Amino acid sequence: MDTWQADNVVLNSYGNRIPGTAIISEKDADLIIKIFEKGRSENNHALAGGLQTVIAFEHPQTENIIGSYLRRVHQRDAEIFFIWLSDNGQASKDLIKTIVLKHTVRFYLSFEIERILVSVLKHYDVELVFEYLVRRFNYKKQLVIETKSLMGYDFVPPAEHSNLFEEEPAKNLQMFELALNWYIELDADGGHLFYAKDMLSYIQPQQVITNEVYAIYDRLIEKFNDNLSSLARIADSLSIFHSKDSKLVALVIKIFDLVIYLKDQDIDLLRHTRYALYDAITSMGVKTGIPGQPFQVDIELRDLLTREITQLPDYFESKQFLKEILKNLNNQIDQISDHDNETW
Repeated sequence: MDTWQADNVVLNSYGNRIPGTAIISEKDADLIIKIFEKGRSENNHALAGGLQTVIAFEHPQTENIIGSYLRRVHQRDAEIFFIWLSDNGQASKDLIKTIVLKHTVRFYLSFEIERILVSVLKHYDVELVFEYLVRRFNYKKQLVIETKSLMGYDFVPPAEHSNLFEEEPAKNLQMFELALNWYIELDADGGHLFYAKDMLSYIQPQQVITNEVYAIYDRLIEKFNDNLSSLARIADSLSIFHSKDSKLVALVIKIFDLVIYLKDQDIDLLRHTRYALYDAITSMGVKTGIPGQPFQVDIELRDLLTREITQLPDYFESKQFLKEILKNLNNQIDQISDHDNETW
């Protein structure tokens, strides 16, 4: 009887085999392919495991078959497939690379797919994986243009830190520098820059600027020291660092002291850059605290700004800029403190 239920019984029996521990014949692979070619959506879930047999057999049409499968399935079936693939010790590194980089752009970069991407990064160049992430951004951009909505597809996981570098932490800095250069040079008219910053948040090594990250920014600021547009992008990027310290303030001062002499290039862009630098210092993650009392992170930021201001010469225009930020922060702290007295 030719039914999808009967085919699922067959697929599940193959899916329960552990690749590498059972002998897979050409007849086995052909049977799975025959079921796959029926194109029944009811078999897609069971095919996620059954197709591992085709991979283990190294069928000459494996890439085409898997590519066709991933084009027709929904997100959850694809995730199940990659769970199986992660455990399939018979899949070659080149096949895994091809499957992930060529056939997963349309899916959310869920943990199940990201876990496979980790193995690709382990064996291949950083540039290859970064180009894949850029293709995901371009896919998102096209969807936004077509649907006029930012919803419906996240080209990177909506999290502040990536699992991508679990096995290759040394590659994190290299990819972050690639991402910063990409962000600075990105043609993102029409509001696309808003979510392009998600790329930076996904790849950033830590929430605080380390010495290595500071060196990357220092090189970029020096490289674009007379380009207001590029300096504005660099300023925009700094807001992803929610932990504030003297290195962040130092970068803000460097940029501020450059852009005030570039106002003739574009006065509106100068205002935007000034706001971006303000946001770089004041942007925070989720704040938690005791009702009616100032947030601890605000108090720590106040103390940081106070220390940094005292170390700047009076003739630095950036000193006045930091004083303005400190004044606004103190007003915010006072409002919270005076809430019970209704003085605000």
